Amino acid sequence: MKPPFHTPLTVPEHPGDYFPNMPLVRDRGIFDADMSREDSRLIDCKKMATRHPSLIPGVSTLFCGHGECLGFAIMEQVESVEVPFRILRTRFQKCPELVVYDNACQLHTYALRRDPHFVKDSRFLVDRLHWRNHSGCSEGYNLDAYPQNMCLNSQLAEQTCSAEKNEGAPQLYEQG
Repeated sequence: MKPPFHTPLTVPEHPGDYFPNMPLVRDRGIFDADMSREDSRLIDCKKMATRHPSLIPGVSTLFCGHGECLGFAIMEQVESVEVPFRILRTRFQKCPELVVYDNACQLHTYALRRDPHFVKDSRFLVDRLHWRNHSGCSEGYNLDAYPQNMCLNSQLAEQTCSAEKNEGAPQLYEQG
């Protein structure tokens, strides 16, 4: 497999994405694994994902380590792994050292099958709120298994969206 490490920008920004200070650095790329349907069989985790009938599937919100919202992408499917992968590949020259996501275990597998070099120095961890929904998942994805992460607020996206909802902002919030 030869991933497109330096794919030039050939496509416009995805219509559901909003990252005002993070311009595209490359296309997402097309990988051999994109043509396969084997992703669901590669991980033992049986994540429980439900969808509320009157809500959108979710919003993938990107926060920096200081709690500042850098942007968001509207998801078309609950617990999507394609959307956060696309954000990482298109907005970062190098994958962040720490990626915390509701479905990080499956995102990690998805990313490794497509661009292992891009994510080789990154840790993927499931946020505290959603860890209880993971059964059969490796303890290595549990955020609380690492003492250095105890002060990390992994529910920042949910808290921010909840506060905006209470202020009458558009009801775009993560469903998990």
